[in-house]
Amino acid sequence: MPVRLNATTKSGNLLAKDTFQFSKVEHDCVTPEVGHESVSLEAVNESVMHHPLGGPRYMMERCQDSMMYARKYGNASFFITMTCNPNWSKIRQSLFHNQQPCDRPDLIARVFDLKKKLFIKYVTGPNGLFGNSIAFVFTVEYQKRCLPHLHCLLWLDEATKPGPNDFDRFVQAEIPDPQVAPELHELVLKHTIHGLFCNHTSPCWKKGACSKKFPKPFIASTRCAHNSNALYRRRSPDMGGFLGHQEGRQHRPITSDCVVPYNAQLLKLFKCHINVEICSSIKSFKYDIKYTMKGNDQASFKVNRDDKISQYLTGRYIGPSEAVDLILGFLTHERHPAVFRLQEHLPEQQRVFIRPDAAEQGTNDAMTRTTLTEFMALCSQEPFPRTLYYADVP
Repeated sequence: MPVRLNATTKSGNLLAKDTFQFSKVEHDCVTPEVGHESVSLEAVNESVMHHPLGGPRYMMERCQDSMMYARKYGNASFFITMTCNPNWSKIRQSLFHNQQPCDRPDLIARVFDLKKKLFIKYVTGPNGLFGNSIAFVFTVEYQKRCLPHLHCLLWLDEATKPGPNDFDRFVQAEIPDPQVAPELHELVLKHTIHGLFCNHTSPCWKKGACSKKFPKPFIASTRCAHNSNALYRRRSPDMGGFLGHQEGRQHRPITSDCVVPYNAQLLKLFKCHINVEICSSIKSFKYDIKYTMKGNDQASFKVNRDDKISQYLTGRYIGPSEAVDLILGFLTHERHPAVFRLQEHLPEQQRVFIRPDAAEQGTNDAMTRTTLTEFMALCSQEPFPRTLYYADVP
């Protein structure tokens, strides 16, 4: 549930969050220095216990949780992006006369939430599309034109994890044969083409070229890459590949160098833009995690109010679809299995939580106990815990 920041600001029960001895600096919150015996009331006014949903600290913690999956299970197997299609039949059939999908963010949010649940059910679990899924994490982001899109990282067990010989079975990056697969041919041309008309006015245009590196080079066979996702087969017409034509652009034939990698089953099921990538190297996997948890677009500017809550509320941009998601309580982030966060801090520099009405009473032993201090106490009492890592203690 999103934090009610306005209510938190006006509430007399606001929880102060600060370090026990010295100030703690984080990338989105700087807290004042406090001593052993008392807590500065300024900390009460400038800090909150919870992290606002979608805020920088919230996304940083979700990124750290995803790295925990990497520690336990290794590289993710797949990185998948699914974007809402405003022309889905469920959206079009529910519009009133003369309405456009952009006029009904409630419809877009509800239909995308249903598609999201179906997508997660289809690719996760022991009988998932790609194999036996042992962990996943997804985050929903929102484009400035209000269309939501989902980023998903998927981990498979070793028995079903794809090897180099399986890449072409799960991911394709070519225009299919229009005679053999006419429906798939049409869907690929409609939803997975990028870079054909990229120019200086395109959002992806950076430093005189497409930032997504389209068009891609033609390749006769799929192969692993050292510092990027797998390089998928993209055959030119001379190599046996196929051409395509988009409606209204018959003068410009489309080749496979402009195709975004996709999975045929997912594309036919959801009929929207779905980019499927195989994480074949640790560098590409780290990039995929940071990209998944980067959060929404932000702008930096100065405001004339000093408290952190007002600064966050003033600088946050929320579009109609995101607002509907928050109002209806739809999940914008989910992960499995659950991750329990362990605290790390220097001696006597742990975080404490104190109510304003009890701030002048100082701290006590119960308030300053953390998972780390208890781990240290356990190691001092028993020899066996000393043989375990901090994260492995049950």
